[in-house]
Amino acid sequence: MENIENQKALLVVKEDKKTNNKKKIIILLLTTTIIIVTSIIGYLIIYPNLLIKAVNNSYESEQYEKVATYYNKLNIITNFLKNKEDERNLIDYKIKYSKALMLYNTENYLEAINILDTITNSNDESKNLKNECIYNNALIYISEKKFSAAVEYLLKVKEKDDKDSLLDKCYYNISLEFLEQNKFEDALTTLKKIKNLEMEGLNDTEKKIHYKYGISYYNSKKYSYAMDQFKKANGYSDSDTYYINSCAHRGEEFIEAGDFSNALKVYENVPDNINCNGINAGNRKSQLNKAVELSKVMGKRNATSTYIETRNVWKYDGRWTNWYIDKTSNEYIDISLRLNNDGSFNISGKVMFYIYDDFSSLAKYVNTKSKIESFEFKNVYDIPSESWLNSNTKLSYSNGTYRIDYYVEDDYSTSFYNIYKTNVTY
Repeated sequence: MENIENQKALLVVKEDKKTNNKKKIIILLLTTTIIIVTSIIGYLIIYPNLLIKAVNNSYESEQYEKVATYYNKLNIITNFLKNKEDERNLIDYKIKYSKALMLYNTENYLEAINILDTITNSNDESKNLKNECIYNNALIYISEKKFSAAVEYLLKVKEKDDKDSLLDKCYYNISLEFLEQNKFEDALTTLKKIKNLEMEGLNDTEKKIHYKYGISYYNSKKYSYAMDQFKKANGYSDSDTYYINSCAHRGEEFIEAGDFSNALKVYENVPDNINCNGINAGNRKSQLNKAVELSKVMGKRNATSTYIETRNVWKYDGRWTNWYIDKTSNEYIDISLRLNNDGSFNISGKVMFYIYDDFSSLAKYVNTKSKIESFEFKNVYDIPSESWLNSNTKLSYSNGTYRIDYYVEDDYSTSFYNIYKTNVTY
């Protein structure tokens, strides 16, 4: 009986322990929940408010360095103020401006610019700070000789007294860089951006670029372009000598193309005592004057008068009958002139005219056929006054007029012979 009572007592004790354990667990859970809820409330409400208060107090007292320390907490604050746009933008401005200001003070201008660019409602204060950052970043690039990068920033700078002079300095050095790379057109284009035309070294540098540009064209045998560049080099180094030689070469190019007028015009820039490629300039000018005169009677010319005849002659008493044409059609002479290095000329061309050449039937008797004769006179000093192109065709020249005389006798029988004759002037 006593054992039974003891067992009952033990069961009661165990039940009490279980009850106490359950109470402890419940209390622990409640305590943990309260702590978590309190922490969440503190983090979501109390902490952001504390941050905002600290930012505002520090900013009002101009403790920008302290305000900048809240930059990493900016997301917490802006998320808390997501439904309060004006307040959010204001606190965003205070923190970002302060952070940018601290970066400016430590010469981290690019980082400062990046932050200032993210400010929603910028004002004169932030704009001025950004302008200072851009300006000082440009100065750093100049000191590092990164002139192209400096220009990119200087162009964005506002209201700085030395902006133009700094840009001029950059453009000048960029132009020199292009010159070293033989990018002459880029060098000249950049140099033209300089506003101060009295800048030290500007004039000589521009001449140098033109000179180097001219050398490049000269070596590539582009003498026309070389002439232009050496002329603009205006006496730099031996540019005058190069200019004269370029003119002589260009003159020879015109001669080769048969353009004697332009050849003479270019050669006028070459002193008479200069020899280029073994050709004396003074002599060449005399030759060109002659070529210009001769070229006036060169080219293609149409006939101005024509006489074409076929004549049948009786051998015993000379009686004859004939058929002729005395009207021009499409006859022509086409002549070209070439000037040689020794001052002589090569004159070549072709002449077209009509002839009779058949007495075998009436149809052939009255019909002409065209004839083309080619010719060339080498190493002459004037147009020949008379030349036989073959045994029956003579070409004559006098006072700007050409003439073809064609004559053939056809002794086709014992009683008769035919004469075929053509005379054309051009």
